[in-house]
Formats: sequence, structure tokens, C-alpha cells
Amino acid sequence: MPSIEHDVFICCRDAAGHELAARVAASLTARGFHVILQDRAPGAAPDPARLQLIAETPDFVLILTPGVLTPGGPAGEAVRAEVADAIRHRCAILTVAAPGFTGFASHDLNADLAPIVASHRIVYNPERSPESLEMVAHALSSDVSVDDRRLWRWGRFGFMLVGLAFFLVVANEVVPRVYQYWTRPVEKPAIPPFALYWAAYGQRQEGGQLREVDVADTALLKGGDRLRVLVSPSADGYLYVLARNTLGEVSTLYPPVAMRGASRVRTGKVYEAPAAPGWFTVDPRAGIEMLYIVAGYDPLENLEELAEDDASELSAAARRDLLDSTIQGLADGRHGPVPSKTWTRNRDPIVRSLAIPVGPATGAMALDNGSVVQRRLLRHAGVLSAAVELRLRFQPPDAR
Repeated sequence: MPSIEHDVFICCRDAAGHELAARVAASLTARGFHVILQDRAPGAAPDPARLQLIAETPDFVLILTPGVLTPGGPAGEAVRAEVADAIRHRCAILTVAAPGFTGFASHDLNADLAPIVASHRIVYNPERSPESLEMVAHALSSDVSVDDRRLWRWGRFGFMLVGLAFFLVVANEVVPRVYQYWTRPVEKPAIPPFALYWAAYGQRQEGGQLREVDVADTALLKGGDRLRVLVSPSADGYLYVLARNTLGEVSTLYPPVAMRGASRVRTGKVYEAPAAPGWFTVDPRAGIEMLYIVAGYDPLENLEELAEDDASELSAAARRDLLDSTIQGLADGRHGPVPSKTWTRNRDPIVRSLAIPVGPATGAMALDNGSVVQRRLLRHAGVLSAAVELRLRFQPPDAR
């Protein structure tokens, strides 16, 4: 009897993780995924049968609970072995952070587990469980839809029948050659790492006069200062510009509209954040702490949610957590290890030795008094994505 083909293997360590894993499994099953979620016997050591299932399953979901990859005990070693096997077999890995998970300790991850930090992460919000589960399903279906997988199963089954008939009618040697031809891998052209070209502008009313303000790392800003960013991507992709104030509140400067897909950008074009003629004004009460410019080949689901979110739907803490977890998991070579072989969601291979296209050299911005400021656009390169993080200082109104 042929074995059942599965889409997703779900791995968790403890009872808290299993509860969330069961919700994820039920949600994915309802959407047509074939899911593996098997109870692990208490104190069970790594199971060769489970590792074989991981090798045969394209997607691997790890439920992140406190201490999930901390060494010690049979259950802990079993989870570590399963994650290492998923990395070794190049499964598409998605992590789902349960409430209470704050990150991995440095001693948790050895060389074979380190790539888990760069995997795509979804932060599960119990208060918005349906949306969180929908984000998990969307992330897993980005490369190959459930219908495509189902069609592939039927197509392969039909091909086997045709191959058997052809084998019986023609000859014993024909079938392997035909099968090898139709199942040969098709290599896509390699693409270079992603980069963005950017400049930040500022203006301030002081003593009845408008003057330019330098916006750079550690720059000192005041309430009422107005900011705008110019960005040009090195390739077609997705762009996000966000600001975080001293209270931890997150504002989206780009995309300009709260609509999925509005973050799409094209190579060679220059984008303004906020869009003209608007400027971002520093709140005299909350100030500003960080300015983020993030772009890449693939959309970032957490930042897409921030862009679509109405301020009344997500709490300030939830918006901050979505932003922090996304920045921490970026595959740009700075925030975590990136595998030597990297692909976009469309399976385009990224080769780091390829030259990144040269972007525009300068950018111009008109201030409110009509004067035009020319700045050199700075280049910031990554791998799958690139990110600029400006740490800004805020001077409250009563500071001397």
C-alpha cells in the first residue's frame, strides 16, 4: 500500500507547545494541507521513523516555546535532532512563536541548528488567533499552493499509469528515460543579493526660520521635526519604512496605503516615505527612537500586517513585537546566519558573488520653503533582504 504524502511536519517540545501545534494542525488541515502531528511519548529519545517523515515532507513547522532548543533530557534532544534533520534536508522551515517565547539563548544553538534563527517567523497572538493561523497558512502556501500540490499528486499518479502501460507495450528501457526527462530539475537564472539605496531628510522650524536637519544614526531630533526618506531598490521587491517612538509605538511610513501588495516596488525607481507631499512629524510627547528601512525580494508577512492594520486592532505592544521579530529574523547576513545557498520564494537562486546593479547616485528633496536639498544615496546590501536601522536620540521640550 503506498504511503500517504504529507505537506507539513509540526514539531513541538512540551505540553504548551502541543496545544498551539494542535491549533495550527487543525487550521492547516481545514485548508487542505496534509499535516503530520504525532504525540511524542514522555521521555522519548530521537525516533528514526519521525526523522524519516521529516525527510519526506517539504515543510517543517517548529512551535517556539521557552527553552524549546535548550539541551538536556530525551525530549529536548529529540526536538534538536528533528530541527537539525529538517535543516539538513533543506525543508522549508517556518517557526511559530508562542506567548512567552523571547528568543534563543546563545548556548542553545550549535552549528547545525544556527540556521533556524534566519527562518521565517510568525508571532502567534492569542487575542487574534484566526489572523495568526491565517498568516501561518499563507506563509506555507506562498511557494506552492495546496491545489498545486494536489494536482501534482494526481499528475504523478497518472504518469505512473501511463509509464506502466508504456513499459508493457514498448520496452523495459524506455520508461526510466522518459521519467528522467520529465522529472529533470529546471534551473532558474541566478540573481544577485538584494540592496537598497537611500537618503533621509529632515527640516525644523526654529526662531521663525526653516532649516535643514541632518537625519543619521544617533542624530538628535526634537518634537515637531519633520522627516522623509528616499529609497531606490536594486531589484523588483517589497519595501517597508517604519518609525518607532520612545513609547514603543510603531508608525508605518511606507507602503502609502493600507492594502496588501501596496509595498511592491520596482528596480530603478525612487520612492518617498511618506509619499509626497507628506512628511513624518516627530511627536513632542512620544518623540522618536528608531527609523527602519527594510526591503527585499519577498514580502514580509509581519510587516504586511502592520501596514494593513488599523491602529485600533493591534495593541502597541503587539505591533512592536511583530516589528522586532521580523527584524531579528531577516535573511540579510547581519541579523542571523544565512545558508550558503539561498532562494527567493519563487525559487530564484541568489549567488552572492554576482554584482548588484548600481542605483541612482543622488536624490533631491524639496523643503517646505521651496529650497531643494541634494543628498548622496547610501548603498546598503543584504542577501534575500536589506535593512537600515537608524537609532535616533530625542530631546524632550523641557530638556536644556
